[in-house]
Amino acid sequence: MAFRLGVGAAIVFAVLLAVVRIRAMVLSQPYPPGSDAASYVLAAKALQAGSNPYDEATWAKLAPQLPYPALPYLYPPLLAVMAMPLTVLPAAAATQVFVLLALMSATVFCILLRRWLGWVTALAMVFLFLPTWATIYFGQIGFVLAILALLAIRAIEADKPTTLGVSLFLGTLLKVTPGAGILLLLQRRYRRALLAGVAVSALVIVLTLPFAGIQQWMEGSVIALRVPWRAWWLASWTGMLTYLLAPPYGEVLSAILGLTALAYTLRRLGKLPAVLALSALLLLPLLFARISWGHHSVTALPVLAVLWRRSPGNRLLAIAAWVLITLLDFRGAAPALTLCWAACVWPEHTGFLERIHQRLVAAWVRLGGTRAGTADAGHAEARG
Repeated sequence: MAFRLGVGAAIVFAVLLAVVRIRAMVLSQPYPPGSDAASYVLAAKALQAGSNPYDEATWAKLAPQLPYPALPYLYPPLLAVMAMPLTVLPAAAATQVFVLLALMSATVFCILLRRWLGWVTALAMVFLFLPTWATIYFGQIGFVLAILALLAIRAIEADKPTTLGVSLFLGTLLKVTPGAGILLLLQRRYRRALLAGVAVSALVIVLTLPFAGIQQWMEGSVIALRVPWRAWWLASWTGMLTYLLAPPYGEVLSAILGLTALAYTLRRLGKLPAVLALSALLLLPLLFARISWGHHSVTALPVLAVLWRRSPGNRLLAIAAWVLITLLDFRGAAPALTLCWAACVWPEHTGFLERIHQRLVAAWVRLGGTRAGTADAGHAEARG
Protein backbone atom coordinates (compact mmCIF):
# COMPACT_ATOMS: atom_id res chain seq x y z
CA MET A 1 0.00 0.00 0.00
CA ALA A 2 2.81 2.41 0.89
CA PHE A 3 4.48 1.69 -2.45
CA ARG A 4 1.30 2.49 -4.38
CA LEU A 5 0.83 5.67 -2.39
CA GLY A 6 4.39 6.65 -3.26
CA VAL A 7 3.74 6.10 -6.97
CA GLY A 8 0.52 8.10 -6.77
CA ALA A 9 2.30 10.92 -4.93
CA ALA A 10 5.01 11.00 -7.61
CA ILE A 11 2.39 11.28 -10.38
CA VAL A 12 0.55 14.06 -8.55
CA PHE A 13 3.84 15.90 -8.00
CA ALA A 14 4.72 15.63 -11.70
CA VAL A 15 1.30 16.97 -12.72
CA LEU A 16 1.53 19.86 -10.27
CA LEU A 17 5.03 20.68 -11.50
CA ALA A 18 3.78 20.82 -15.09
CA VAL A 19 0.82 23.00 -14.07
CA VAL A 20 3.09 25.40 -12.16
CA ARG A 21 5.45 25.60 -15.14
CA ILE A 22 2.56 26.32 -17.52
CA ARG A 23 1.13 28.98 -15.19
CA ALA A 24 4.51 30.69 -14.91
CA MET A 25 4.84 30.73 -18.69
CA VAL A 26 1.43 32.34 -19.16
CA LEU A 27 1.96 34.96 -16.45
CA SER A 28 5.37 35.94 -17.84
CA GLN A 29 4.03 37.00 -21.24
CA PRO A 30 4.31 40.74 -21.94
CA TYR A 31 1.58 40.69 -24.61
CA PRO A 32 -2.10 39.69 -24.40
CA PRO A 33 -3.52 36.35 -25.62
CA GLY A 34 -3.66 36.04 -29.40
CA SER A 35 -0.76 38.41 -30.00
CA ASP A 36 0.95 36.14 -32.53
CA ALA A 37 -2.30 35.82 -34.49
CA ALA A 38 -2.14 39.57 -35.07
CA SER A 39 0.07 38.91 -38.10
CA TYR A 40 -2.60 36.61 -39.61
CA VAL A 41 -5.34 39.21 -39.06
CA LEU A 42 -3.35 42.14 -40.41
CA ALA A 43 -2.26 40.10 -43.43
CA ALA A 44 -5.92 39.27 -44.10
CA LYS A 45 -6.81 42.97 -43.89
CA ALA A 46 -3.99 43.76 -46.32
CA LEU A 47 -5.24 41.22 -48.86
CA GLN A 48 -8.79 42.45 -48.51
CA ALA A 49 -7.58 45.99 -49.27
CA GLY A 50 -5.65 44.77 -52.30
CA SER A 51 -2.27 45.36 -50.65
CA ASN A 52 0.77 43.12 -50.29
CA PRO A 53 1.07 41.70 -46.73
CA TYR A 54 4.79 41.12 -47.26
CA ASP A 55 5.48 44.79 -48.00
CA GLU A 56 6.98 46.78 -45.11
CA ALA A 57 5.10 49.94 -46.06
CA THR A 58 1.78 48.06 -45.94
CA TRP A 59 2.65 46.65 -42.55
CA ALA A 60 3.52 50.08 -41.19
CA LYS A 61 0.04 51.32 -42.13
CA LEU A 62 -1.73 48.33 -40.56
CA ALA A 63 0.27 48.03 -37.33
CA PRO A 64 -1.40 50.98 -35.50
CA GLN A 65 -4.66 48.97 -35.39
CA LEU A 66 -3.22 47.05 -32.42
CA PRO A 67 -1.98 48.38 -29.06
CA TYR A 68 1.17 46.23 -29.25
CA PRO A 69 3.76 45.54 -31.98
CA ALA A 70 2.76 42.82 -34.47
CA LEU A 71 5.27 40.38 -35.88
CA PRO A 72 5.64 40.34 -39.69
CA TYR A 73 3.59 37.80 -41.64
CA LEU A 74 5.97 34.94 -42.51
CA TYR A 75 3.59 32.39 -44.03
CA PRO A 76 2.24 31.62 -47.50
CA PRO A 77 -0.93 33.55 -48.38
CA LEU A 78 -3.40 30.70 -47.59
CA LEU A 79 -3.59 31.42 -43.87
CA ALA A 80 -4.26 35.11 -44.50
CA VAL A 81 -6.98 34.27 -47.04
CA MET A 82 -8.63 31.91 -44.55
CA ALA A 83 -8.58 34.68 -41.92
CA MET A 84 -10.32 37.19 -44.17
CA PRO A 85 -13.84 36.54 -42.74
CA LEU A 86 -12.52 37.80 -39.40
CA THR A 87 -11.68 41.20 -40.84
CA VAL A 88 -15.24 42.33 -40.03
CA LEU A 89 -14.10 42.38 -36.40
CA PRO A 90 -11.66 44.84 -34.83
CA ALA A 91 -8.13 43.48 -35.11
CA ALA A 92 -7.77 42.90 -31.36
CA ALA A 93 -11.05 40.96 -31.21
CA ALA A 94 -10.14 38.85 -34.24
CA THR A 95 -6.93 37.69 -32.54
CA GLN A 96 -9.01 36.30 -29.67
CA VAL A 97 -10.87 34.09 -32.14
CA PHE A 98 -7.55 32.46 -33.01
CA VAL A 99 -7.00 31.64 -29.33
CA LEU A 100 -10.30 29.75 -29.36
CA LEU A 101 -9.39 28.06 -32.66
CA ALA A 102 -6.02 27.00 -31.22
CA LEU A 103 -7.77 25.43 -28.23
CA MET A 104 -10.21 23.63 -30.51
CA SER A 105 -7.35 22.36 -32.68
CA ALA A 106 -5.51 21.02 -29.63
CA THR A 107 -8.69 19.22 -28.56
CA VAL A 108 -9.16 17.66 -32.00
CA PHE A 109 -5.53 16.57 -32.04
CA CYS A 110 -5.96 14.96 -28.61
CA ILE A 111 -9.06 13.09 -29.82
CA LEU A 112 -7.14 11.76 -32.83
CA LEU A 113 -4.16 10.85 -30.66
CA ARG A 114 -6.18 8.84 -28.14
CA ARG A 115 -6.83 6.20 -30.83
CA TRP A 116 -3.12 5.41 -30.60
CA LEU A 117 -2.36 6.12 -26.97
CA GLY A 118 -5.62 5.96 -25.01
CA TRP A 119 -7.36 8.88 -23.32
CA VAL A 120 -5.13 9.25 -20.25
CA THR A 121 -1.85 9.29 -22.16
CA ALA A 122 -3.24 11.51 -24.93
CA LEU A 123 -4.63 14.08 -22.47
CA ALA A 124 -1.38 14.18 -20.52
CA MET A 125 0.83 14.35 -23.61
CA VAL A 126 -1.16 17.24 -25.08
CA PHE A 127 -2.51 19.32 -22.20
CA LEU A 128 0.38 19.01 -19.75
CA PHE A 129 2.88 19.88 -22.49
CA LEU A 130 4.21 23.41 -21.99
CA PRO A 131 4.28 24.38 -25.71
CA THR A 132 0.58 23.46 -25.97
CA TRP A 133 -0.43 26.36 -23.77
CA ALA A 134 2.00 28.74 -25.45
CA THR A 135 0.43 27.79 -28.79
CA ILE A 136 -3.07 28.38 -27.42
CA TYR A 137 -2.10 31.61 -25.65
CA PHE A 138 -0.52 33.13 -28.75
CA GLY A 139 -3.29 31.89 -31.10
CA GLN A 140 -0.83 29.93 -33.23
CA ILE A 141 -1.67 27.30 -35.87
CA GLY A 142 0.76 24.70 -34.54
CA PHE A 143 -1.94 22.14 -33.77
CA VAL A 144 -3.42 22.42 -37.25
CA LEU A 145 0.00 21.41 -38.57
CA ALA A 146 0.24 18.67 -35.93
CA ILE A 147 -3.14 17.27 -37.02
CA LEU A 148 -2.03 17.19 -40.66
CA ALA A 149 1.27 15.51 -39.69
CA LEU A 150 -0.58 12.90 -37.62
CA LEU A 151 -2.98 12.22 -40.51
CA ALA A 152 0.01 11.79 -42.83
CA ILE A 153 1.70 9.31 -40.49
CA ARG A 154 -1.52 7.36 -40.02
CA ALA A 155 -2.05 7.38 -43.79
CA ILE A 156 1.31 5.66 -44.27
CA GLU A 157 0.36 2.95 -41.79
CA ALA A 158 -3.06 2.46 -43.39
CA ASP A 159 -1.69 2.63 -46.96
CA LYS A 160 -3.79 5.65 -47.93
CA PRO A 161 -1.59 7.57 -50.38
CA THR A 162 -4.22 10.18 -51.23
CA THR A 163 -4.61 11.21 -47.58
CA LEU A 164 -0.82 11.19 -47.21
CA GLY A 165 -0.25 13.54 -50.15
CA VAL A 166 -3.12 15.89 -49.32
CA SER A 167 -2.05 16.19 -45.67
CA LEU A 168 1.58 17.02 -46.45
CA PHE A 169 0.81 19.47 -49.26
CA LEU A 170 -1.90 21.28 -47.27
CA GLY A 171 0.53 21.65 -44.38
CA THR A 172 3.08 23.09 -46.78
CA LEU A 173 0.55 25.62 -48.10
CA LEU A 174 -0.11 26.80 -44.55
CA LYS A 175 3.53 26.86 -43.49
CA VAL A 176 6.48 25.79 -45.60
CA THR A 177 8.19 23.52 -43.03
CA PRO A 178 5.91 20.43 -43.45
CA GLY A 179 7.17 20.33 -47.04
CA ALA A 180 10.16 18.37 -45.74
CA GLY A 181 7.87 15.33 -45.67
CA ILE A 182 7.31 15.61 -49.43
CA LEU A 183 10.90 14.42 -49.89
CA LEU A 184 9.75 10.99 -48.75
CA LEU A 185 7.08 10.92 -51.46
CA LEU A 186 9.72 11.70 -54.06
CA GLN A 187 12.23 9.19 -52.69
CA ARG A 188 9.69 6.35 -52.41
CA ARG A 189 8.00 7.36 -55.70
CA TYR A 190 4.56 7.57 -54.14
CA ARG A 191 3.02 8.76 -57.41
CA ARG A 192 -0.57 8.67 -56.21
CA ALA A 193 0.27 10.71 -53.12
CA LEU A 194 2.22 13.22 -55.20
CA LEU A 195 -0.58 13.58 -57.76
CA ALA A 196 -3.19 14.07 -55.03
CA GLY A 197 -1.02 16.64 -53.26
CA VAL A 198 -0.21 18.58 -56.43
CA ALA A 199 -3.87 18.57 -57.51
CA VAL A 200 -5.08 19.90 -54.16
CA SER A 201 -2.32 22.53 -54.08
CA ALA A 202 -3.20 23.72 -57.59
CA LEU A 203 -6.87 23.94 -56.64
CA VAL A 204 -6.13 25.92 -53.48
CA ILE A 205 -3.85 28.36 -55.29
CA VAL A 206 -6.38 28.90 -58.07
CA LEU A 207 -9.16 29.55 -55.53
CA THR A 208 -7.00 32.13 -53.71
CA LEU A 209 -5.86 33.99 -56.85
CA PRO A 210 -8.60 36.64 -56.56
CA PHE A 211 -7.01 37.67 -53.25
CA ALA A 212 -3.33 36.67 -53.56
CA GLY A 213 -1.44 36.57 -56.84
CA ILE A 214 1.27 34.16 -57.92
CA GLN A 215 3.92 36.72 -57.02
CA GLN A 216 2.63 36.80 -53.44
CA TRP A 217 2.57 33.01 -53.29
CA MET A 218 6.20 32.92 -54.38
CA GLU A 219 7.16 35.64 -51.92
CA GLY A 220 5.30 34.00 -49.04
CA SER A 221 6.98 30.66 -49.68
CA VAL A 222 10.47 32.04 -49.09
CA ILE A 223 10.00 35.07 -46.86
CA ALA A 224 10.86 33.21 -43.64
CA LEU A 225 14.26 32.36 -45.14
CA ARG A 226 15.02 36.04 -45.64
CA VAL A 227 14.40 37.17 -42.06
CA PRO A 228 17.82 37.50 -40.34
CA TRP A 229 16.58 37.36 -36.75
CA ARG A 230 19.14 36.88 -33.99
CA ALA A 231 17.52 36.33 -30.60
CA TRP A 232 18.13 34.32 -27.44
CA TRP A 233 14.65 32.76 -27.51
CA LEU A 234 15.00 30.98 -30.86
CA ALA A 235 14.75 27.23 -30.26
CA SER A 236 16.52 25.58 -33.21
CA TRP A 237 20.23 24.86 -33.49
CA THR A 238 20.38 27.49 -36.23
CA GLY A 239 18.69 30.08 -34.04
CA MET A 240 20.98 29.35 -31.10
CA LEU A 241 24.21 29.27 -33.12
CA THR A 242 23.47 32.48 -35.00
CA TYR A 243 22.80 34.20 -31.67
CA LEU A 244 25.83 32.81 -29.82
CA LEU A 245 28.41 33.17 -32.61
CA ALA A 246 29.35 36.34 -34.44
CA PRO A 247 28.38 36.54 -38.13
CA PRO A 248 29.06 34.71 -40.34
CA TYR A 249 30.31 31.85 -38.14
CA GLY A 250 26.90 30.98 -36.71
CA GLU A 251 25.26 30.98 -40.14
CA VAL A 252 28.02 28.88 -41.69
CA LEU A 253 28.16 26.32 -38.88
CA SER A 254 24.38 25.93 -38.70
CA ALA A 255 24.18 25.55 -42.49
CA ILE A 256 26.83 22.81 -42.38
CA LEU A 257 25.00 20.98 -39.59
CA GLY A 258 21.60 21.33 -41.27
CA LEU A 259 22.79 20.19 -44.68
CA THR A 260 24.68 17.27 -43.12
CA ALA A 261 21.59 16.16 -41.19
CA LEU A 262 19.43 16.47 -44.30
CA ALA A 263 21.91 14.59 -46.48
CA TYR A 264 22.25 11.76 -44.00
CA THR A 265 18.48 11.55 -43.50
CA LEU A 266 17.99 11.32 -47.27
CA ARG A 267 20.67 8.66 -47.47
CA ARG A 268 18.90 6.59 -44.81
CA LEU A 269 15.36 6.97 -46.16
CA GLY A 270 15.47 3.81 -48.23
CA LYS A 271 16.53 1.72 -45.24
CA LEU A 272 13.93 2.99 -42.80
CA PRO A 273 10.29 2.07 -42.21
CA ALA A 274 8.18 4.73 -43.92
CA VAL A 275 6.74 6.00 -40.62
CA LEU A 276 10.19 6.59 -39.12
CA ALA A 277 11.46 8.13 -42.36
CA LEU A 278 8.61 10.64 -42.41
CA SER A 279 9.06 11.35 -38.70
CA ALA A 280 12.77 12.10 -39.18
CA LEU A 281 12.04 14.49 -42.06
CA LEU A 282 9.34 16.34 -40.10
CA LEU A 283 11.78 16.97 -37.24
CA LEU A 284 14.46 18.59 -39.42
CA PRO A 285 12.76 22.04 -39.73
CA LEU A 286 12.32 22.18 -35.96
CA LEU A 287 16.04 21.53 -35.57
CA PHE A 288 17.47 23.77 -38.29
CA ALA A 289 14.92 26.37 -39.42
CA ARG A 290 16.18 29.89 -38.65
CA ILE A 291 12.89 30.88 -36.99
CA SER A 292 11.77 28.14 -34.62
CA TRP A 293 10.12 29.10 -31.34
CA GLY A 294 9.57 26.89 -28.33
CA HIS A 295 5.85 26.53 -28.97
CA HIS A 296 6.58 25.09 -32.42
CA SER A 297 7.45 21.86 -30.59
CA VAL A 298 3.76 20.92 -30.61
CA THR A 299 4.31 19.85 -34.21
CA ALA A 300 6.70 17.19 -32.88
CA LEU A 301 3.99 15.52 -30.79
CA PRO A 302 3.04 13.12 -33.65
CA VAL A 303 6.66 11.96 -33.72
CA LEU A 304 6.69 11.48 -29.94
CA ALA A 305 3.52 9.39 -30.36
CA VAL A 306 5.28 7.26 -32.99
CA LEU A 307 8.18 6.61 -30.62
CA TRP A 308 5.78 5.92 -27.73
CA ARG A 309 4.10 3.15 -29.70
CA ARG A 310 7.25 1.66 -31.16
CA SER A 311 8.82 -0.02 -28.12
CA PRO A 312 9.28 0.44 -24.35
CA GLY A 313 12.75 1.91 -24.86
CA ASN A 314 11.54 4.42 -27.43
CA ARG A 315 8.66 5.24 -25.10
CA LEU A 316 11.24 6.12 -22.47
CA LEU A 317 12.91 8.46 -24.97
CA ALA A 318 9.58 10.11 -25.84
CA ILE A 319 8.89 10.71 -22.15
CA ALA A 320 12.38 12.15 -21.62
CA ALA A 321 11.99 14.51 -24.59
CA TRP A 322 8.52 15.60 -23.42
CA VAL A 323 9.79 16.31 -19.90
CA LEU A 324 12.88 18.16 -21.13
CA ILE A 325 10.83 20.48 -23.35
CA THR A 326 8.16 21.04 -20.70
CA LEU A 327 10.71 21.94 -18.02
CA LEU A 328 13.18 23.91 -20.14
CA ASP A 329 10.87 25.26 -22.87
CA PHE A 330 12.81 26.42 -25.95
CA ARG A 331 16.15 25.67 -24.28
CA GLY A 332 15.37 21.96 -24.25
CA ALA A 333 13.69 21.66 -27.65
CA ALA A 334 16.71 21.22 -29.92
CA PRO A 335 18.60 18.69 -27.71
CA ALA A 336 15.43 16.66 -27.00
CA LEU A 337 14.27 16.56 -30.61
CA THR A 338 17.78 15.76 -31.86
CA LEU A 339 17.67 12.57 -29.78
CA CYS A 340 14.26 11.75 -31.25
CA TRP A 341 15.58 12.39 -34.77
CA ALA A 342 18.52 10.06 -34.09
CA ALA A 343 16.14 7.33 -32.85
CA CYS A 344 14.17 7.64 -36.10
CA VAL A 345 17.24 7.60 -38.35
CA TRP A 346 19.13 4.83 -36.49
CA PRO A 347 16.41 2.52 -35.11
CA GLU A 348 18.82 -0.42 -35.17
CA HIS A 349 21.04 1.33 -32.61
CA THR A 350 18.35 2.00 -30.00
CA GLY A 351 18.85 -1.31 -28.20
CA PHE A 352 20.48 0.51 -25.30
CA LEU A 353 17.15 2.23 -24.66
CA GLU A 354 15.50 -1.16 -24.21
CA ARG A 355 18.25 -2.17 -21.76
CA ILE A 356 17.79 1.05 -19.79
CA HIS A 357 14.05 0.42 -19.69
CA GLN A 358 14.57 -3.15 -18.47
CA ARG A 359 16.89 -2.00 -15.70
CA LEU A 360 14.44 0.68 -14.59
CA VAL A 361 11.61 -1.86 -14.51
CA ALA A 362 13.76 -4.30 -12.55
CA ALA A 363 14.72 -1.59 -10.07
CA TRP A 364 11.06 -0.59 -9.76
CA VAL A 365 10.05 -4.19 -9.05
CA ARG A 366 12.84 -4.64 -6.49
CA LEU A 367 11.83 -1.41 -4.78
CA GLY A 368 8.23 -2.56 -4.63
CA GLY A 369 9.26 -5.98 -3.30
CA THR A 370 11.53 -4.44 -0.68
CA ARG A 371 8.81 -2.11 0.54
CA ALA A 372 6.26 -4.93 0.56
CA GLY A 373 8.66 -7.19 2.47
CA THR A 374 9.38 -4.49 5.02
CA ALA A 375 5.68 -3.89 5.51
CA ASP A 376 5.01 -7.64 5.96
CA ALA A 377 7.82 -7.92 8.50
CA GLY A 378 6.40 -4.99 10.41
CA HIS A 379 2.95 -6.55 10.48
CA ALA A 380 4.38 -9.90 11.64
CA GLU A 381 6.35 -8.22 14.41
CA ALA A 382 3.28 -6.30 15.53
CA ARG A 383 1.21 -9.51 15.67
CA GLY A 384 3.97 -11.26 17.59
